[in-house]
Amino acid sequence: MKKWLAVTLLSVFVLTGCTFGDSAEQQISGVLQSMHDAEEPYRSVQSEMNKAEQQEVQLFEEILALTQEQQSELQQKVTELQELTANRKDYLANERESLEEALAKSDFSALDLSEVERALADRVDKAYDARYESYEDVYTKYEELIRLQDALYVEMLVEDVSIETVRELIQQVNAQNEVVQAAVATMNEKTEQFNSITSDVFETLQSEE
Repeated sequence: MKKWLAVTLLSVFVLTGCTFGDSAEQQISGVLQSMHDAEEPYRSVQSEMNKAEQQEVQLFEEILALTQEQQSELQQKVTELQELTANRKDYLANERESLEEALAKSDFSALDLSEVERALADRVDKAYDARYESYEDVYTKYEELIRLQDALYVEMLVEDVSIETVRELIQQVNAQNEVVQAAVATMNEKTEQFNSITSDVFETLQSEE
């Protein structure tokens, strides 16, 4: 079974090295910093998620090397797999909670901005909304991936399970992995677009000083 997810750490905000002398810049950057802070749990959990994934891949490869007579070892390793899957469910929930909080803080409506500045802030807001929507797609598809993995692990404990059944479940997991990878790639694209738009907005604000 292939590794199912390679999470890319996302650089969400381009704020360093800028001097915010303008009121609009200060206000917009303040909202962005609040969003960035809210995303800290999301960023911090990535290494734990990757670690759990790598451990599961190794355990699964060890299981495939077992013989039919090694039932006790199979039981032990599958139990470890299920524990790691449960951990990933918790990590996924923490990710989503973090991004939901960041989305709640992405409110530029109360800022004291001119019409032109408001239009620039709206560009940033819409770009972040698009990024969040892409994360929701990742979340839904990754959640389904975990469900399929759980089903596979349960089936592997059935004493007379057929090789064909296990092989079919592995194929389903691998197919869902491809779906997840595509969703992650889309989220990365939306993040790059958000970074680019944010940078352009601040350059525009600075040029109008």
